[in-house]
Amino acid sequence: MDVSQHCNIKLRDVAAALVATTKDRMLPEPIQRELRRALRRLHAADRR
Repeated sequence: MDVSQHCNIKLRDVAAALVATTKDRMLPEPIQRELRRALRRLHAADRR
């Protein structure tokens, strides 16, 4: 959900892009970037 909000892309479109990666499609750059940031935030929160 964070990725969707930060990219200003509907959640269903983010989900569709993620599913498309199983068919050898690349994630769009804005989604890749926000997904990386979201994972870093989760990792940092886990370390606390």
